[in-house]
This record gives sequence, C-alpha cells and structure tokens, in this order.
Amino acid sequence: MTTTFTDTFEVSNATRLIFESFHGTTYVLAPSYDAARKMDLLSEFPDQSIKSVWNHYVDDTDGSFFACCVVDCFDPPVAIIRARSFESAYETFCDEFSAWMEVSETNADDYPEDEREYSASGVHIDTSGVHITPITLVRIDA
Repeated sequence: MTTTFTDTFEVSNATRLIFESFHGTTYVLAPSYDAARKMDLLSEFPDQSIKSVWNHYVDDTDGSFFACCVVDCFDPPVAIIRARSFESAYETFCDEFSAWMEVSETNADDYPEDEREYSASGVHIDTSGVHITPITLVRIDA
C-alpha cells in the first residue's frame, strides 16, 4: 500500500520510504528492515543505484529531505534528514550524528586548537568528509 506524506505521519509507521537524488541514486529508508533484507531491495531495483538507510531524523513536518553521510569509507552509513534548508540539515547532522565524525582523543592533537569544530553537545568533530545531497521523496509504503 502506498500512502502520501502528511504532517502527522511518523516514519516508524512506514515499511519504507523511497527517495531519489538528482544524480540517480535511490535511497530506501526502511526503519523496520534489518541488513539481511538488503538483497530484497537489490532484486526489486536491479537497474538502479540503491542505498539502504536505517538512520533518520525527520522531526520537522516542513522542509526538504537530505541524504547525509561522512565519506570516509567505501560504503558509509547514510542518514535521511528533513530540514528547512541545507544549512539546517548540516547542523542537524553534525549534532544528531556527531558520533560518525567524532575525533578520538588520540587524534585531537592533530587539530590546531583554533580550527577545531564541536557539535552542540560539545563533541569534537571533523566535518571535512561530510557529504549532503538533496533528495526527493517519491513513495511511502505502509
């Protein structure tokens, strides 16, 4: 069953949300899926570039959707964030997903004191690998 996105909709009530980016990647946010179901997605979308997503921050009922990640490995985890602007999505990602970009105490000395960045909760983060892509919600499966 496909439903439309309303102001009262909760992501956890959906089986999955399908998003598309302008560069051809399909993002599938499946809050109730586990990693084993990724093969199901690949068989359903065989000719497309698919990213399975389990992380999200969709507390705002207005705004655009963004796929956010830290590009530091071959297949980094992605979070879907709904925000009113690119800048707001960036701030939310850095605050809510600071663990993904946290600088360890052993590496902290590599960062000059006046160039360090911190999340809203005071976590020392490195945002040099943050990548944010605007995406469009195309379908909700309930």
